[in-house]
Amino acid sequence: MKLATSSKLLSWTRCVLCRQTCVAVGILLVFGCAEMPQDKQFAAGCSESSEPVGENEYVSPSPSPSPTDTTAPTISSTFPTSGANTISISANITITFSESMDSSTINTSNITVQDSGGNSVSGVVSYSNNIATFNPTSDLGYLTVFTVTTGIGVQDTSGNALASSSSFSFTTAAPPPSITLTSTAFTENGNIPAVYTCNSTDISPELSWSGNLDTAVSFAIIMDDPDAPCPEFCGPGVTSDVFTHWMIYNIPGSTRGLSQNVSALANLPDGSIQLTNDMPAVGYSGPCPPTRHQYDFKIYALNDNLSTSISSKSELTNAMSGKIVAQDTYSGFYP
Repeated sequence: MKLATSSKLLSWTRCVLCRQTCVAVGILLVFGCAEMPQDKQFAAGCSESSEPVGENEYVSPSPSPSPTDTTAPTISSTFPTSGANTISISANITITFSESMDSSTINTSNITVQDSGGNSVSGVVSYSNNIATFNPTSDLGYLTVFTVTTGIGVQDTSGNALASSSSFSFTTAAPPPSITLTSTAFTENGNIPAVYTCNSTDISPELSWSGNLDTAVSFAIIMDDPDAPCPEFCGPGVTSDVFTHWMIYNIPGSTRGLSQNVSALANLPDGSIQLTNDMPAVGYSGPCPPTRHQYDFKIYALNDNLSTSISSKSELTNAMSGKIVAQDTYSGFYP
């Protein structure tokens, strides 16, 4: 009798539990966990933090965490490129990285520039759009090898450093051609001694020049009187703009001066050629003004020799056009 009663009680309990579970599942399907009594939520598989979900509403799964960036950044390109030559002494140096970098690590401690003697170049480093720019405080030296080093202190925005330090070198350009004309015969803008004029022996004065003349192949010298415009002061048939006293060209590029009293020959032993001046006479004819005039000695460094068939000042100036790499003027007055 007791056994039968116990079996009935167990069956009844199962039925009640089953009915409660079915009710809980039904509530879950219709209203969601939040509308279900708390004592039924566990049976239906609800968690304590469940929120109501609308009918037919899709609940997306929680996103997976992003993978950690552990890839070391690299240098994509530089300016100047490694091994480049004839770089301007005023050029900025740029380093382009493969990804966004931590700008606080882009500085002169991690990016350095040195010349071939190991001397550090001072400058300011900036960063924008994956590009670091080194702006030297002053111009770099001419014809010098510089080495740029990016150290492992440089990091990307994830904290990854370069796998190893990186260096590249470049060479700056040679200094531009320059020339300075001087004379021991008279001071610049001073008085020309009578010995170099028509009032005396009328010989040409000593002239010398210096500068960065590595690219000079030949020189030309023209002496004229800017206070004597043509045709007022010039003879018939003269096509010069002003009275011209001396024209000599194809002076060899290795020459650095002319002694006084250059011979009045059209063709000189060193290959130089003298034209007929406005006197007219071949070679040099000194000052001979009615009043005080200025006289300009102009020298031109040329990157080529000129034709040997030139016969006038206009032909000479036209032939020099496009070939002048440097020029200078030395002036004096007479009387």
